[in-house]
Amino acid sequence: MKKFIILLISIFIIHPQQSLNGCSEGFTPEQCRVYLFNQSILGKNELMPLFYSAEYFYNESWSWYNNQLPENEVSYSKIEQINAQEWKEHTKYKGTLNDIVNVIYRTDIDSMTICNQSFLKKHPFARYLKQKYNAEYLYLIYAKNCEYIYNETDIWELENNDDMRLTEVYNAGNLALKKTKNDFLKLRYAYQLLKINFYHPTIGESVLNIFDTYFKKSQTKTWLFESAKFYYYQTNDLKAEEEQYHLTLSFDKSVDKKFRCVQLFDQKNYLNISKYCQNNHEKAIVHVMHEMQNWGRSLTNLKTIYQLDPSNEYLPFLISREINKLEDWLLTPELTYSEPSIFQYHSEISKSIKINLLSGKKYANDLYSFLNTIIKHQITSNKTQFHVLASNLCILLKDKQKGNLHLKIAEENNTDQKLKYQIMYNKIVLHFDGKSLLTDSLKKQILNLVTYNNQHPDLLINQDVALSQLYLYIGSRLITAGDVANGTLFCSKTTRPYLNQFDWYAQNYYLLLLEKAKPYHFDSIISLIDKLNKTDFDNFILNRKDFAKMEMTYYPYDDTISINKNKVLDYKSMYYVQQDMLDSALSCVNKIDADYWNHYPYNLFKCFPFFTGNSKDYSSNNDFCPYNKRQYLQRMLDLKYLIDNKIGDIAKHYYVLANGYFNMSYHGNYWIMNMPYKYSNEVDYYYYRLTSDSKTFLENYYGSKLAEVNYLKAYQFTSDTTLAALAIHKAGLCNENLQEINWRLTAKYDNEKYEWKNEPKIKHETYKQLFINKYKEKDFYTDFVSNCYHYQHINRNYY
Repeated sequence: MKKFIILLISIFIIHPQQSLNGCSEGFTPEQCRVYLFNQSILGKNELMPLFYSAEYFYNESWSWYNNQLPENEVSYSKIEQINAQEWKEHTKYKGTLNDIVNVIYRTDIDSMTICNQSFLKKHPFARYLKQKYNAEYLYLIYAKNCEYIYNETDIWELENNDDMRLTEVYNAGNLALKKTKNDFLKLRYAYQLLKINFYHPTIGESVLNIFDTYFKKSQTKTWLFESAKFYYYQTNDLKAEEEQYHLTLSFDKSVDKKFRCVQLFDQKNYLNISKYCQNNHEKAIVHVMHEMQNWGRSLTNLKTIYQLDPSNEYLPFLISREINKLEDWLLTPELTYSEPSIFQYHSEISKSIKINLLSGKKYANDLYSFLNTIIKHQITSNKTQFHVLASNLCILLKDKQKGNLHLKIAEENNTDQKLKYQIMYNKIVLHFDGKSLLTDSLKKQILNLVTYNNQHPDLLINQDVALSQLYLYIGSRLITAGDVANGTLFCSKTTRPYLNQFDWYAQNYYLLLLEKAKPYHFDSIISLIDKLNKTDFDNFILNRKDFAKMEMTYYPYDDTISINKNKVLDYKSMYYVQQDMLDSALSCVNKIDADYWNHYPYNLFKCFPFFTGNSKDYSSNNDFCPYNKRQYLQRMLDLKYLIDNKIGDIAKHYYVLANGYFNMSYHGNYWIMNMPYKYSNEVDYYYYRLTSDSKTFLENYYGSKLAEVNYLKAYQFTSDTTLAALAIHKAGLCNENLQEINWRLTAKYDNEKYEWKNEPKIKHETYKQLFINKYKEKDFYTDFVSNCYHYQHINRNYY
């Protein structure tokens, strides 16, 4: 945290900055992870924390609240559906499951007791119970009291661990249990008492006795039985391996304990656990449990599961996890410039996965062959699911023909809305292979998917992320194919961080455009913005309202509004500045509204850019004659005109021109001519990704190459000793900056020692000897550059 604070101070205080976007405490691996297959399609929402996100499993930071589906009868988790259905049948309630779930799972005890009347008015199922099933209503209040004991943490240890209070709650439940003749309530009260004793063994009757008395003999079919058995076998005095065996049975048969069973499973000892299995199905479940904890390659065990139990219900889920792993290993680095998410939790796993060998797609091919074997033998009833999964592997293998064939078969046999979503999704993704461009047919398919998404907003967990992943994927592949304009526009619609600079920054789409685009790409976007009769697809690709809903701290306000023509022109002008095409840059700037320069970030740049200080960096604000970009470029071009036409003091013109180039560089006071952001010590810090791969840009922006050239021209044309000293000294400082960036481009960082493997060896005062040889004034030069006040004062005579 200390390092984080120091870095923030350096970023935002030492230099006037426009950050490339906002700042947060860092991207989580889950935010950067790329996955194209959404596992909630398979209907295993009870295993949601295992939707290949190691963050949830290893950090135990997952939250059901943040990952829950919106409330509707289709999307409830299996336990909510089953329990609500039991209540509905028992009470003969004619309303919806939605009414029941809201009371049982979406309300707290205070609402039911303190706000009783308003609560009853709002909830028809609670009102129905109060009127006709008051004993059941009282049970719900009791159960919520018990939930408070299980779920809340009292940091002062004053309440939850109060034995007297626990005993009172237990005794109240025990009294109600003895009184009731109702099997429905009897099992539920017994279940609450069993859990109290499990978590607080000194309170009340033991788990074993409660289970034997009420559950083992009961003829009532209810989900509570397998859930109670989960606690029962953890309390029995069994050998560790036998207890683990019963844990696998609970995983297989219980509804609400699956993820907890996975957490408790002893993966290292799984083969010994198999000794207790009674049949091949049970053996397969042991292997399933093992693979739930396996973040590396799982294909060998997947084949074993298939051989033992070809119709195993968890096989599609495990295969989908394997596909998600491959998507993470292969696509996350490509699309978000991040390591695969699992590597950020367990670096050792990267060695076992051998990520560098995945580029040949052999493992994806092997998994695809296994899937085809399953499909061919047609043993499973999940044939449609397997065809969709196979199409996702074809995306990774870039095999459009096979992928579309799988989707055609799946579409012909599908009746499920979730699978329909994935089929539509995969058809689009298959097209974008880094070579193919947008077609009218693809535009229509994309609009159809977006419409379907809006009509069915509650199909999937994190459905907005699924769509956002699609936009990022399309955008990236279009840019690779050469369509930078549409590619950037698609990237502008994604909420996924991409092209990360370092841990808590991600580039926005304007920066992506600046890095990838040529002038005609900028023009294409401007033409689309100006287009009078826009098509539905034009409006869609320019519309960013979905993005604007997101509350993400690493995106600034500018990233949540529609694409701005002024900003596109501004960034196009930066492109031209980087190429030293200042006349073209001025042409762009002249088209920008005058008021644009009065707002952030340009309201920070009230600088006079044709003066520099006596150092490698120069930074000043609120100078006596501030320039905006238009004025800056105009004067630079005026100076070039005077030089080309040999008008006036040529040496002085070169010197002022060099000052202008210097202040456009990273080291100047108006670097926003070149780039919209900078970091303090950008070259020195190992975790910065250098801004561009362009050699021309790096020479100009970091090394001030053009400034160096023009300072030397000023030195060459002057006979003024003072101007010559100024020019040759500044040329030497620019050369030092250039040496630094050349070092950075080849330097390696030692992550174990936290230091550079080779420190920069900068040669200082490169051109000093030229001055001494010409003017024979060694002492004059030394005294001149060392006297900062004199240097600054004399410098003002030359702008």
